[in-house]
Amino acid sequence: DVYLWTETADPRPDLYLEDVQNFDKGNYAPQTRPPVVARQWKPDATSEFEVGTQIRAWTIKDEGIDTILDNMQSMCGVNNLYMVVVMHAEHRPFQAPEFPHNPARDTWQAEDSRVTFFPDTERYGKVKPLRSDVDWIRQTDWLQLMVDACRTRGMAVGAEVSHYPIPKSVIKSHPDWQQRKIDGSSWSSSRFCPNNAEVREYVIALFGDLAANYDLDYIQTCQHLFDRNNAIDKGGTCFCRHCVAEAKKIGFDLEAAIPKLRANPDSQPEKDNWLRLRKHSTTEFYRLISEEIKKVRRNPKCHLRYNDTYPYRGWVLEDVGMHLDEVS
Repeated sequence: DVYLWTETADPRPDLYLEDVQNFDKGNYAPQTRPPVVARQWKPDATSEFEVGTQIRAWTIKDEGIDTILDNMQSMCGVNNLYMVVVMHAEHRPFQAPEFPHNPARDTWQAEDSRVTFFPDTERYGKVKPLRSDVDWIRQTDWLQLMVDACRTRGMAVGAEVSHYPIPKSVIKSHPDWQQRKIDGSSWSSSRFCPNNAEVREYVIALFGDLAANYDLDYIQTCQHLFDRNNAIDKGGTCFCRHCVAEAKKIGFDLEAAIPKLRANPDSQPEKDNWLRLRKHSTTEFYRLISEEIKKVRRNPKCHLRYNDTYPYRGWVLEDVGMHLDEVS
């Protein structure tokens, strides 16, 4: 048996006996290592753990939803499937020359954040989601098709809003939505500021639309907000007028801090307050999204998830201002 030397009834896995032969046991008492908890896999939503993967509209069109689900379940034990319903422009398959088994095409060029569900346009302000330019994509509610097929098999289902929930072309046509460097110039024509009221209205409506109109267990996202760059003199963002207004809510005068940070990018406490503002802005943005989902959701289990795409880059969420513990 493997024993732990613990002062309380709670085992401490850092004190396995084989690693602490010379440990001064003092008044510690030996305890048996707790048994491994085995969680049972099931092929449906009642499973104690998920085996999940993603799907996109063109895959369903080319291979057929029943064939796809048969393969996913029989070969991989998938019991949870989500559709990327807002996909940024990108060559697919990602970092590979061609699809390994698609019977209809070798590659696909995803469009600029076109939706593959039928949006409820009444929920949105002056900017509406863009439907696909491809006729066969426009003609089908691919999300509903996936949900129906999965629910027939008892599977869990979700939807993903990918890196760019708003088409880059739309952000480019709305300069006031773009993140700003400290000199007031645009940092990127495709990255929005989450403190902009019109941006918030659109993105919150997008998540609310999905939650209210589809039987989803979750909605996840890997959308890009602030960049990993915290160097103010090398383009770290954002210093727009919307951030100035948001900063006042947390007692930070960003407008007064800007000249000091331009003179010295590491000026304190201005830089720490600016980083605190970015943390607050991220948390607030996701809080508003999460609350909208809970308010309008058709499925009482529907909740917000974050698809953490950063580890393969060697980043952690906090590097890009993602402090989501306060949201969940």
